[in-house]
Amino acid sequence: MLIVSSIPTILYEVFGWHWLSIPWQSIAILGTAVAFVVGFKNNASYDRMWEARKAYGAITNASRNWGMMIKDFITNKHTTMGLLNPWLRNIGDVYRLHKDELNVITDEEKRYNRLVELNDQEQCINLIKTPAIQTAHKDTGLLVHGWVFDIHTGKLIDLKIDFPKF
Repeated sequence: MLIVSSIPTILYEVFGWHWLSIPWQSIAILGTAVAFVVGFKNNASYDRMWEARKAYGAITNASRNWGMMIKDFITNKHTTMGLLNPWLRNIGDVYRLHKDELNVITDEEKRYNRLVELNDQEQCINLIKTPAIQTAHKDTGLLVHGWVFDIHTGKLIDLKIDFPKF
């Protein structure tokens, strides 16, 4: 950067190229305009970042609350959830269907991770059985894939749903 800025200075001072001079007022006006634009863009960026942070925080809190309700529902600590029963009933059904497999897993976190995978698999199966998906599969070759995002590794786990089987 020093070399690039030195070239016009040397040309002006040493070689006498005075036609290179620029009036300071135009540079001051341009600098002020750039400062305003950058300042407003930074404020807009900050506002967008702040909104995104609030949205991410809300999603994180809702997900944690949902996870705690599911754990309570599965362990029968609070079996009556009122309005949530229709939503949680599906997860309870998945637990009931795969109870033997899940109860063998002693590590609680691994058991809940497996429950997430089994729930995703069951929901894919439910989706595959719908007439619209069956028709789309027959007409266009549509396939349903079951993936689970592992928040610890940042990887997608492919559940390898065997579409023709269902």
